[in-house]
Amino acid sequence: MKKRTQLKFLMSIVILFWVGNLFGQAYQTDITKQNQASRYVLGDNKNIQFPVNILGLVQKPGQYLVPYRTNLITLVAFAGGFREDAKISNIKIVRHVGTNGSNGTRGKTRVYQVDVEKYFDKGDTRQIPQLMPDDTIIVSGSTTKTVNKIFDYVGKGVMLAQLYFLIRVAND
Repeated sequence: MKKRTQLKFLMSIVILFWVGNLFGQAYQTDITKQNQASRYVLGDNKNIQFPVNILGLVQKPGQYLVPYRTNLITLVAFAGGFREDAKISNIKIVRHVGTNGSNGTRGKTRVYQVDVEKYFDKGDTRQIPQLMPDDTIIVSGSTTKTVNKIFDYVGKGVMLAQLYFLIRVAND
């Protein structure tokens, strides 16, 4: 009698695991049928994170998983800060707004411009927006730095030309 009870108990456990596994697989299959990956991730400290991209003139451009309520300045800090030739008065944020229907495709795209230089001058945090999932931040270069680089290259070229001229005159 005791063996029969143990056998029934063991069989019911096996059946429960089997049924649980079936439901788990069905749930997993539904997730894999989605057209896009989840935009939110649970981080190490049990905080919600989402991906954002930062491109252009920062020390370490790329994609970052940032905590919920991260602002632009914090993302730039994650990316190692602005490079010297960054134009911080005109940073662009490309944001996808809404979706088209149930298939998960993206809707409209909006481009926002942020003047971080004003934030640095006045310290007004209202100048700095909160980031949203899949935002792309673009930090372009300043024209002054570009012109300076051109003059630097021209100056080096002139020095090489003078050196060539001096060597040629010395050989004549």
